Amino acid sequence: MPTLRRGMRVQRQGINAQCSVGPFFQGTDATYFLTVQHGVTGPGNNRVVEACFDGFAYTRVGTYITGIQDEAVDWAIVKIDPGITVDAAVPVGQTAAKFASVAAQKKLTAVGYNYQQGGPALFESADFTHGDLNGRVDNSPTFRQQYQCRTTGERRANSGDSGSAVFDQVGKLIGMEWAIEWDGTRDRHLFYAQPIITVAVSLIGRLWDLEVNHPDHPDWPLAKPISQQLGSDKARVKQTDPLVAFTLSLIH
Repeated sequence: MPTLRRGMRVQRQGINAQCSVGPFFQGTDATYFLTVQHGVTGPGNNRVVEACFDGFAYTRVGTYITGIQDEAVDWAIVKIDPGITVDAAVPVGQTAAKFASVAAQKKLTAVGYNYQQGGPALFESADFTHGDLNGRVDNSPTFRQQYQCRTTGERRANSGDSGSAVFDQVGKLIGMEWAIEWDGTRDRHLFYAQPIITVAVSLIGRLWDLEVNHPDHPDWPLAKPISQQLGSDKARVKQTDPLVAFTLSLIH
């Protein structure tokens, strides 16, 4: 039985784009995973999402539900098929334990996947800023209140790592990687991560918008079980609301 792990490459069937398995979302009807919208968006009605388990072939693992890519956020949510097991372990926790003495440095670690070694392929940063980016990255519209991180470990973020879960030095989920860039002035890669609270607020807003404004949208029937689970308030959601805290508790 295939086991889905953080950082594994995924793609929407028939679309020439790749991203990675990010944080998991525990639904009442199924387990879901988050990734980036720019890696699974595309024309047509084919919602099949495939994952790579061996570095070569792609196998169906789930169904694309909905997603958003705008100036503040870039996420998509995928419902995992029955029969696909999930390894929800946080490999960064093992790494974080080795860096307990440098907690003040606010170390961030993103989880990729190494198919040759069959395990996590972490890329790390202890040098980052948080705020609006100074200009857009490639063709992405996302730039508001993002983490800009310089790779400080041996492994650099690569194309296809978008969606990877990003953890702090004590293993707490803080965001999702969504882009990389070469910093020629310091001869290091940059990777960009969006705060997970921004993703949670956007997810709630997307569910509300589908239910109230677009009940005929093809995403709504698939997203409805999540909306019912969250009981999304139709009022504007603030980051301090209990609904946001509850949503964050389901993302890991």
